[in-house]
Amino acid sequence: MSCPNSIPRIAIDLLGAQSPSDGKRGIGRLTRQLVEAVARHPEGGDVLLYQYAGLPNPGLAENVRLTRRLLAKSSPPNVALEQAARNNRDKLDLIVLSSPFDLTDGFRPIPRPSGNVAIGAVACDLIPFHFPSWYFASAEDAGRYEMVAETIATYDGLFSISEATKRDFVDWLACDADRIHVVGAGVDGAEFMSDGDRTDGLVTSALGHLGISQRFVYSLVGADPRKNHEGLLRAFARLPWHLRVSTQLVITCGMTGIQEAILRATARRLGIAYQLILTGGVDNATLGLLMSRCSAFVFPSHYEGFGLPILEAMACGAPVIAGDNSSQPEIAGDAALLCDTHAPQSISAQIAAFLSDQELADEYRKRGVARAAEWTWDRVADRFLSAAVITARSVGRRSELPLRLLKARTIASVDVRPASPTLPEPSEEPMTRSRPDARPSMPSSVTRFKSKLLNIVSRTVFRALEHVLAAAPQLESPLRELKRKLSRPRAMASDSERLQMRCELLAAEVERLENLAPGFQAHGDHTSVKWRAAKSDELGPLAERWQKDAA
Repeated sequence: MSCPNSIPRIAIDLLGAQSPSDGKRGIGRLTRQLVEAVARHPEGGDVLLYQYAGLPNPGLAENVRLTRRLLAKSSPPNVALEQAARNNRDKLDLIVLSSPFDLTDGFRPIPRPSGNVAIGAVACDLIPFHFPSWYFASAEDAGRYEMVAETIATYDGLFSISEATKRDFVDWLACDADRIHVVGAGVDGAEFMSDGDRTDGLVTSALGHLGISQRFVYSLVGADPRKNHEGLLRAFARLPWHLRVSTQLVITCGMTGIQEAILRATARRLGIAYQLILTGGVDNATLGLLMSRCSAFVFPSHYEGFGLPILEAMACGAPVIAGDNSSQPEIAGDAALLCDTHAPQSISAQIAAFLSDQELADEYRKRGVARAAEWTWDRVADRFLSAAVITARSVGRRSELPLRLLKARTIASVDVRPASPTLPEPSEEPMTRSRPDARPSMPSSVTRFKSKLLNIVSRTVFRALEHVLAAAPQLESPLRELKRKLSRPRAMASDSERLQMRCELLAAEVERLENLAPGFQAHGDHTSVKWRAAKSDELGPLAERWQKDAA
């Protein structure tokens, strides 16, 4: 793909590279590599970079000659970017946010301005929606993430790093697929490459310094549970004895002291403590060496937006094992063995395949190097600039009221169908040691947390219905009545009674709407709704039918 001759005036914000939390992670590397590739591109010389005062240096290569504009320090940091978009003194056609979900120092993605500048964002993933219990400490956290997602869903264009991420934005946020452009990601061939058959003393010394004295299985993973550290340990422990005793398991992961202690305790329980090596953080040279010299590289993640370590390991000549979920099959192609990351026996079988069959491992080393060569940052820059042209040109034709409504999600895991009438209340009788087999009733704090989650459900439905209301004022009366019903407290009701009452009301109203409204759909357990825009001449009769039915 080649870019059109007329590239719009683009600005990219550097939060992804400057962020104290994400700057050293995959998002930071992606932002730096994208900007550097755009700077190398023949059509990229006029791109402007917005750098935030008060945040760390973005760490771009010295040969990046793009113009930088320093945004004044503000609280929160997005205020300065919002002013730049609103005033548009740089005469921009498009502003692209590099890390819109980063909440550093209170950062929030800017709202889409009403002027002629388009707003876009790099779309990396919506992983917290898939694993809410791992990412949201409270209902408030979930609500904040949801609001950020809703803002991003209104943008003129999204630059997705994979087809899997594009599907997630369509499915979860009901974004128009035409506004999401898959630009992919790449691997830096200068940093990650196969070292061939080198056996010099420096290599042996470097590996020995880490405690590696045998062949080894290697994994580069993050610290959160989604990366499946325990699954990897269990898979290694299931290896046949003759393979396990002659192999070490090396993991690079920046984890806390507590996380490391838990991982080592798990290894002791599984009987593989002596084979486990945790390297801590390593530089790219060491990382490349470990990937080049491992007998198998395992990436056991339960979900990825892209999965950059898969490509990096392939570029270094490692035989790769990846998950069969999310973007991983898309990135790996036929150059990796895939496994069910939720089944340790599946991971173990693929590790054993490489350890016991040298010809198979060598074949996948070759496949991996060829596959990695297809994913270059120069190609990413080309796709990005082409998509930027489309996004910038769409600003004058965008809908003033996009009906993008959130898909049902498990952050609101309470079923809004009638709650179980047997939900126990907290016991008034204290537990005693004389009844070791007794189990306490559900504590009231759990019920209160369920009520908080139900509030998220209600807010999601309210937002969906308010989108409809803005397009169809004929529905104002029944919509307001629904909101009033759901908000009305019942005096002297217990937590479980209030929860059940609201569940019943919400389920009944959504079911009624489903039956009456053309294009109105409730998802699964009714935790959210999706509106497929009805024709305007259908809205009046719908309002009448709804009000009549309610009466």
